[in-house]
Amino acid sequence: MTGVNPNPMIKKIDTDDPIFRGLFTPELVKLKEVAERNDMSIRIAGGAVRDLLMGVVPHDIDLATTTHPEKMKEIFTNEQIRILEYGTRAEGHGTISVRINDKVSCTFLPVNLLICRLWHSF
Repeated sequence: MTGVNPNPMIKKIDTDDPIFRGLFTPELVKLKEVAERNDMSIRIAGGAVRDLLMGVVPHDIDLATTTHPEKMKEIFTNEQIRILEYGTRAEGHGTISVRINDKVSCTFLPVNLLICRLWHSF
């Protein structure tokens, strides 16, 4: 059977879909460019993937990376992206938050894949 998905439970995100394209705010584009310049791989993850697969506009985006928190701090400092300070407790857990264009906050959490949550109204 040509053209039939053998596993209907597997769905591919259409990267030409206006919902997907709408995610790329100037702040997310800047983060993507910073990542590319610094060999830092980032991927959309979490609930945003679920929402995209369901055809729903995500209200926040999780981005996963394997870049170490100390390396991220170095990258963001060199790129003149503001790192938010939440005190020693957050720092002790390895949580790093940055603010882009005073609109979007990203928090990187110390897990196997580091998560960046972009809170933004789309």
